[in-house]
Amino acid sequence: MMKLIAWPEFRPKLTTRNLVVLSAVMVVLVFLLQGNTGFNVPDEGFLWYGTIRTAIGEIPVRDFQSYEPGRYYWGALWFKLLGNDGILALRVSQAALQFIGLTLALLLVRRLVNSWIALIFAAIILLRWMVPTWKIYEPVIVIAAIYFAVLILEQPSVRRHLLAGTFAGLAGFFGRNHGLYCCVAFFLLAVFISWKSEKLVLVRRLSALALGVMVGYLPMLVMLGLVPGFFSHFKEDLLFNLHSATNLPLPVPWPWRQSYRLVGVREAINRLTIGVLYLAFPAFYIFGFAHLFFKRKVRPHPVFIASVFVGVMYLHYTFARPQLYYLAWTIPPLILGLLAVPASFSKQRSKTVAITIWVVLAGFTIGALELSQDNYFTVKAKAFAKAKLLRRYDGDFERAMNAQALVKTDIRGDKLWVSTDAAKLINSVEDINRDLIQRSDGLLAAPYFPGLYAVLQKRSPLWEIYFLLPRSLKDQERMVRDLEGQGVDWALICHSYVDGRRELQFKNTHGLVWQYLVANFETIRTEETSPLGPDCELMHRISR
Repeated sequence: MMKLIAWPEFRPKLTTRNLVVLSAVMVVLVFLLQGNTGFNVPDEGFLWYGTIRTAIGEIPVRDFQSYEPGRYYWGALWFKLLGNDGILALRVSQAALQFIGLTLALLLVRRLVNSWIALIFAAIILLRWMVPTWKIYEPVIVIAAIYFAVLILEQPSVRRHLLAGTFAGLAGFFGRNHGLYCCVAFFLLAVFISWKSEKLVLVRRLSALALGVMVGYLPMLVMLGLVPGFFSHFKEDLLFNLHSATNLPLPVPWPWRQSYRLVGVREAINRLTIGVLYLAFPAFYIFGFAHLFFKRKVRPHPVFIASVFVGVMYLHYTFARPQLYYLAWTIPPLILGLLAVPASFSKQRSKTVAITIWVVLAGFTIGALELSQDNYFTVKAKAFAKAKLLRRYDGDFERAMNAQALVKTDIRGDKLWVSTDAAKLINSVEDINRDLIQRSDGLLAAPYFPGLYAVLQKRSPLWEIYFLLPRSLKDQERMVRDLEGQGVDWALICHSYVDGRRELQFKNTHGLVWQYLVANFETIRTEETSPLGPDCELMHRISR
């Protein structure tokens, strides 16, 4: 009789290769589940349009409004590899970056646990918080920063300081705020671990760190020095961001400021969880630094120390616009730091502490993300379960998805399940473009529709593609000249505004441009424009 092999005898080891495989499998599963679901015309469209323009040779920041160039060159690289510049190709590039971030996170978690179940559970929690897809750069960079901080703590050599600095500089190529946060975090960490050493040791480490920053930031330095016109646009954009709040402020959703009576149980739990998280973030960092500087008996784990130093730098970003997604982008230090807390306790107490932390993290994840509109795990799972229950998966899955307010829509050849509002907008604009607008005609889409340029394969006539904040008269005069010079004959203008702030309507933030449109264009009303709704109007230039 064949002898059965017990699980411990054939359980795969927690090798780096196996962790890479686990990370790849998890990311592929997530992509298969929600890779073809949802489309955010304003924000995801902002990245998609810019990546398309970069792939055909335009320069981010100089030629169009954008984030830092690194994001666009990463996406453009994958466009070239895949031979496609569709929205799914962009999401493949983001999945590749997600794989890197999850792999680094699992390498950190492996330092804390010796269990595949714990690693898989940690991977699920981290993946659930990596939303929305077009902002995957944020949590991945934060995770990578913690990883390089741990390398410094484990072996504070000059080489590792150089490596960490290189990463910080490269992070700045993907986001100037990331570069600043990482540089300051690594500098303070180097001082923390070297303050009892000889001054020469600290000087060497800080010098290596600074040199690394220059090396990592070299792509941006080359663009600033050698790409014509890039420096002036970069400077102008930087000054605008310094003088204007790039993130519109919101009141912090403290738990005691929320209303729970007039909403359902799920919404009440969601509000309470998010409010508690805004308390948990600063509380964790206060506890973390108190533990580092005042409790000397047990040395905290390097993952805990790294999470505290990196995470506290991002606390400003967490509260920059207090809402769920800013929590999601900056929560990795809290997750990894809490997982490292049991290492500071005795073996008898560490198990109890670990169980408590896992339960808390699971509760935070479920409570905060269960209603997230851009995380479609729950939506597709419900649709799949309902279809399977009816035992006619092929026929009933579509009806189940429609019940979740998602409809299948063709976006440049990619079949996506998107919200009914997004589908209505895209289909209506495609009809308008086919029936009314000539292929060579220029189109202005405002205020928050950069994704429509990508869908229609048109170039924005203006540098600005996301009309959120007020612009100076000088900037608006330049916009009017561009509209005139390029012979733009069509404009799609909506009068919606964010956060209930009427002063952020397009006609208020860009009053001069609006006056130009009113004086030179007329509103067109046809069957194709009716789905746009009462807040939007299609305008056509009056014959010259």
